[in-house]
Amino acid sequence: MDIKIQLKTVDWIGKLMIGNIDRLNVNKYLPQKPIFEKSENESNLDSNAFDVVVPEKVGIRSEYIEQFLVELSKNRDIDVHEVMILKDGKIIVNTAFAPYRTSIKHISHSMCKSIVSLALGCLIDDGKIDLQEKIVDILKQSTNVFNSARMRSITVENLLTMSTGVNFNEAGSIVENDWLAAYFDSAVTFEPGTKFAYNSMNTYVLGRIIEVKTGKDLFDYIQERLLNPLEIYDWYWERCPQQHLKAGWGLSFKIEDMAKIGQMCLDKGVWKGKRIISEAWIEELAKKKIDTLKEQNEYGYSYYTWIGKSEGSYIFNGMLGQNMVIIPKNNMVVITTAGSPRLFPNSEIMCCIEKYFMDSQKFVESGLTDNPMQYRRLCNVMDNLEFNCDYNEIRTRQIYHGGWKRKGHERIRKSGIDRKKEFEFISNRYSLKSNNVGIMPLFIQCLHNNYENGINEMAFEMQEDILIMKVSTSKEVHEIPLGINRYVYSQYALNEEIYEIASKCNIVDAYMGIIVMDIKIVFVETTNTRTIRCIFRNDSVKLEFNELPEIGKIIDGVSDMMNIPIRDINVNPLTALNEIEFTKYKIENVLNPKIQASVVE
Repeated sequence: MDIKIQLKTVDWIGKLMIGNIDRLNVNKYLPQKPIFEKSENESNLDSNAFDVVVPEKVGIRSEYIEQFLVELSKNRDIDVHEVMILKDGKIIVNTAFAPYRTSIKHISHSMCKSIVSLALGCLIDDGKIDLQEKIVDILKQSTNVFNSARMRSITVENLLTMSTGVNFNEAGSIVENDWLAAYFDSAVTFEPGTKFAYNSMNTYVLGRIIEVKTGKDLFDYIQERLLNPLEIYDWYWERCPQQHLKAGWGLSFKIEDMAKIGQMCLDKGVWKGKRIISEAWIEELAKKKIDTLKEQNEYGYSYYTWIGKSEGSYIFNGMLGQNMVIIPKNNMVVITTAGSPRLFPNSEIMCCIEKYFMDSQKFVESGLTDNPMQYRRLCNVMDNLEFNCDYNEIRTRQIYHGGWKRKGHERIRKSGIDRKKEFEFISNRYSLKSNNVGIMPLFIQCLHNNYENGINEMAFEMQEDILIMKVSTSKEVHEIPLGINRYVYSQYALNEEIYEIASKCNIVDAYMGIIVMDIKIVFVETTNTRTIRCIFRNDSVKLEFNELPEIGKIIDGVSDMMNIPIRDINVNPLTALNEIEFTKYKIENVLNPKIQASVVE
């Protein structure tokens, strides 16, 4: 990265490390998230899009699908939110892990890069762009004589294959307002086209190129050429400080709409008999263009798609487990959303998908007849799936018969333990001794450029069967309802943006005047969850904050990808290198703070 931007980034991380959350917002903040609209229909399926059938109708045993879902459930490093499986153009699985719901738009992260690639394919089909065109020739107004010479050899294809060598990356987007100018002012670290270096700003630049070539906003072009023809209407895409689409990330839409794109790709660019994009471009997405690190994906990369393990397969992938896997060999599309601490396809989720739907040659059988008992067992599993929950706990729940529209978290058998006294004990107002943490997970704050002030006070009050948690900052007071051993839905407002949340608490221990309570606040439109462990004593509480996926597990991967040694950055650049361990401690304290609070009389 350019030294100026790197210094800005180091300064930003320094503020983060000393808890100056309210000073992190370098870019001007503009609310842009649409108001959340709750759907009354849990499955919210478009009846004209896909038929929903039992797995046996397409030659797969219900028991086999059940085994797949159980394996996903057992692995706590996966933390899946939603799963949809299409076989022969029909839905055989459409389920969510409570409190997630398939009717809610979910962040796709870098999965949307592949959609930008599809948009470029439409532009190529129209003869308006060539892959060998130089980016400095297309974006002349954003370049000068100096950076034009440095970037003269970078082509549109280099953007598509992540092989530009440009050093301005995702970290720079946090501290810079003009991303295109910063991109062109950045250094080129290797000869373009010679190796792979993942960089979301390449996709942002490609989005700006599509705008120049079409004379339209990228949002309007993608809507016109792709999403409207695919009958995808409920979506939003975040914009940069200059109000262009981020392109490389920031798209939220429903899992069924992801499935429409996947099925169109599986059908070689055709949707409901109408050609959306050329077969030639779809075929290009399945061909390896460049090698990648095995830690990322051992099968290589194409035009914003990752090559899959089985012949002809490829993946639309977003970090933390957002996957759309096209498997032509078995005429299948497998889609997941998740909160896994993995950045690339090489992950536990993909290993599970490969094991069940790529490696096995025997799971598709001809002549299967319906098996109502096995299908009912499959429905029972789907009805009782829960995010970040031990599968052994799921197995002990009351079993109910029914379809996919009802979710297990609404029907879990209530605990027989009377917790009234414990909740009376914790019903107090507490003053925090430090205020360097908020309710919103830090990952979301950084990603959305939407920062909140730290918590000053926290109070708990029982109202019937709901525990109300009141959280006070220097600017506002939030009331968050916590279901007792069950999720309840509400909304969390931050700087004029509304986030749908599902929250619950449970007392995990009570002994000798000490009560331990765990809180989960799930931001169901995102990949992230705030967790708080509260350890109550007579006149105080210790609050242990964390978030899922654990940001500490992904921070090293992010810093390596962005070429920022984040764990080795010192708070004070004048101090000696032997303080690195202290610096690491400071970072951990920001990511997972432990804060003492005392009762306010």
